[in-house]
Amino acid sequence: MARVSGTANALLRKIGPTKPAGAYAAVVALAFLYFFRPEDFLTPLHAIPMAKITGVVALVALIFNQMGGGGSTKMPRETKLMLLLLLWLCICIPFAYWITGAFNVVTQKFAKAVITGFLVTMIVRSLPWLRRLVFLQAFAVVLIVAIAFLTHSRDHSGRLALGNGEYDNANDLAMAIAINLPFCMMFMLRARSPFIKAFWGLGVCGLLIGLMATYSRSGFVAAAVAMVLSLWDFGIKGRRFYLVAGVCVLGLLLVVVAPAKYRARLITIFTMEGDSVDPSGASAVHRMELLKQSMGLALKHPIFGVGAGNFPIVAGNWQVAHNTYTELASEAGFPGLLIFIFLLRAAYVSIRDARNRAEQTGDRELRLLAGGLWASFATYAVAAFFADSAYQLYVYFLLSYMPCFAYIANAAEINTGPAVAPPSGTRKKIYGRLQPAWLR
Repeated sequence: MARVSGTANALLRKIGPTKPAGAYAAVVALAFLYFFRPEDFLTPLHAIPMAKITGVVALVALIFNQMGGGGSTKMPRETKLMLLLLLWLCICIPFAYWITGAFNVVTQKFAKAVITGFLVTMIVRSLPWLRRLVFLQAFAVVLIVAIAFLTHSRDHSGRLALGNGEYDNANDLAMAIAINLPFCMMFMLRARSPFIKAFWGLGVCGLLIGLMATYSRSGFVAAAVAMVLSLWDFGIKGRRFYLVAGVCVLGLLLVVVAPAKYRARLITIFTMEGDSVDPSGASAVHRMELLKQSMGLALKHPIFGVGAGNFPIVAGNWQVAHNTYTELASEAGFPGLLIFIFLLRAAYVSIRDARNRAEQTGDRELRLLAGGLWASFATYAVAAFFADSAYQLYVYFLLSYMPCFAYIANAAEINTGPAVAPPSGTRKKIYGRLQPAWLR
């Protein structure tokens, strides 16, 4: 195994950055602006149009990519499906309930996410480059939670939240915590220095405590999925039984120190009754009504839906459905939902095949990153049942990581041809019967 791992490392060293460094720097800048959201912490930055700046950064990165010959790289299937979903949402705009609102959501929000996904999948072809993006994302969430605690930042109901952007909703912050838990565990296991290990270990503990402070039931379910999958991959499959024991002890401690009203709130997942945060129990009942409304709208408008971002308006209460799948079906019709499911399926196949290749190489770095990406992706697929995330940028960052890692893992696979051959040939057989030829 040592010889195999050494050979894999030698191959990985040969796979240096093959895209212009300027394009990658722009992608890193975009990731920093999105994940760290400096405008939420520094009041003067509110006057600066950060969204437009990120759009310009993405455009500059795209230009750099084309100038550097990036257009010659074969486009992954995930990117094609992102572009197809963008095209379909554009087609749906004339049929929207509120055309202007749908146009703004598609052009100002979702288009930026698709461009970002395109840039990441076409530029990131190096293990260090991909790992840095994942590091930025995980470190940002740890920092956000720490700042929220230090500043005693809460939403109107007293739940942990921060700023006026992506983290101002306790449920959204809880989802971010759950999705990044596997990444934090990965960096903890990867670290050689005891200080870095301690930092990421404390980061995991801090995220779990932050999760309790959000009082999010959906966040708890997503975090449970993240921890179980991480323990399975890193602990049981990786034969790190000390990790399993440590997390079990940590879990018991958290159960003991958890506030009584948090435990009572978790019980309402099954009883749908009231608690101290929602005494009447109206939140759970209302969510069920929103779910039914989204399904009803999807059946009433099965082709074009009611338009991107229009569900809160048509439902009449200005609230999202808290279910990515049904809300997308109501806003983009069943064709839009089908494209999104194909996108998730493509990302699943990419990370599944890449995990197998990482296992074959025996390389520690690849196996750790494969485990983190797999657990994070699966966590999102479950969390999407409880969140409105179809147009969120973090989703397309995460999904774009999968074909990037598949490319890297394929390049590192031993005795399987050229070190830099893309993995699409292997996956073509799997999708041949599921998608039309022009998407292959």
